[in-house]
Amino acid sequence: MEFCCHMFSLKPKKQHIGKSQNDTNGFFELSRLTLLSNPNQFLKDMINYDRENIDEKVVRKVNTMLSSPTFSMVDINAASSALTGVMKWVQAMMKFHELLKIVNPKRAKVAEMNEKLAIVRARLAEKRKKLAEVEELMANL
Repeated sequence: MEFCCHMFSLKPKKQHIGKSQNDTNGFFELSRLTLLSNPNQFLKDMINYDRENIDEKVVRKVNTMLSSPTFSMVDINAASSALTGVMKWVQAMMKFHELLKIVNPKRAKVAEMNEKLAIVRARLAEKRKKLAEVEELMANL
């Protein structure tokens, strides 16, 4: 659950450290008290997570945990099938973050091109208006 705490920017207090077996940093106790105490809210928080703006420090910490040789989906599934779903969500958020590094520059380019297009269309409308005036003048002559 440490990766979830990092995703939601939760930090354990000193009283959480060492309360649970194999949890020397206190993240399990913090998760139990905050995230797991209200599963419905935890699910809503996951659904409404601001995936467009994940802090790079969070990404580095979580990716370090995910790439650790002691960290495997088999072990997570053996510990808890519910945690497997959470783990897949975390992995999806990390993949989404990496994809945004590719997509965001393209989004910026599209926005820039749309601004240029709006300017060109405005000029075209102005030229068409002048053309219509000239054609009307020629028709009157």
